Amino acid sequence: FYVSPQTMNWTTSGDVLIMCILGGVGTLLGPVVGVALFEILRDQLEALTDHWYGLLGVVFVAVTILAPSGVVGTLKSWRGRMAGAR
Repeated sequence: FYVSPQTMNWTTSGDVLIMCILGGVGTLLGPVVGVALFEILRDQLEALTDHWYGLLGVVFVAVTILAPSGVVGTLKSWRGRMAGAR
C-alpha cells in the first residue's frame, strides 16, 4: 500500500496534537485515552452540527484550563489525593 503526502495535512497533525493533550502528555495511557475521547466527541458533535470543530475547540480549551495535565494526569492526581485522605 502507499500513503501519499496529501493524506497528512495540517488538520491531521493538529488532531493528533489535540488527542495527546486531551489524554495527557507524559504517560503511555494518556494519548490512548485522548484518541478515544476525540473519536467519541467527534462522533457525538458531528451528529449535532457541521461545525463540530468549533465545539471541539471549546471542549479542548476547557480541558486545557481545568485539567492542564490531561484527563489521565488529572485522574491520577485525584486518585493520589483519595488514597492520601484515607
